[in-house]
Amino acid sequence: MIGPPDGNRAGHSPAASFFYVPKYYSFKHKYMSKQDNATANPKMQEFFLTSLQEIYWAETHLVDVLTTMGKAATDPELKQAFELHAEQTAQQRQRLEQVFGLLQIEPQAEPSVGLQGLFNEGWQLIDETEDGSALRDVALIVAAQKVEHYEIACYGSIITLAKTIGQSEIATILGPTLDEEKETDAALSSIAESGLNEQAVEETETEAPARVTAEVQEVRETIREETIGTAAAARKPQHSRADA
Repeated sequence: MIGPPDGNRAGHSPAASFFYVPKYYSFKHKYMSKQDNATANPKMQEFFLTSLQEIYWAETHLVDVLTTMGKAATDPELKQAFELHAEQTAQQRQRLEQVFGLLQIEPQAEPSVGLQGLFNEGWQLIDETEDGSALRDVALIVAAQKVEHYEIACYGSIITLAKTIGQSEIATILGPTLDEEKETDAALSSIAESGLNEQAVEETETEAPARVTAEVQEVRETIREETIGTAAAARKPQHSRADA
């Protein structure tokens, strides 16, 4: 199952699983620059780094996801919106790499349980809607906007945390990304409200089955296998040097 550790496992309550955060790295906090708030809680700094790694994972995969969604869409304006945001996402990934450079660490992706769930929901919507239908386009918009809202929350929080721990330069670098996410969300709403929603309501259902392209399946399985592999590695018992 894709997701955080089972809430019934020892040491994990259901509430703890809901607020699951991947295991922090154990290295010293040398990645934080001299501009850091000297009184910052080290755990806060680690949480900040993990948040960056999770959104980096998202942007890394979103380029392929958005490209695939663009090919699954029929409405020309929607196709263009997905293509444009795929290009923006590649630039957003580069901004995150710039941030890692400022922190003097190598960019590393940490699978995001929340975004993985949204990806899975998007694939399911493609599975359940007919190729070439207005309903599929509406479903793609709904799925994409859920991802956009998640990213808006993530980037808004990261920018606020960056300012709090004295990383104002990082906040400045990521500001344009937050603006782009908001603009994409607004653009998708505009497309849906321009007549696409009404078209889907009036659409006549046919007997034709939904079609899932090989490309959609390949992107879905690649992300799924990576997440499962990371979750399995996280469940392995950790041994300290004292135990060796």
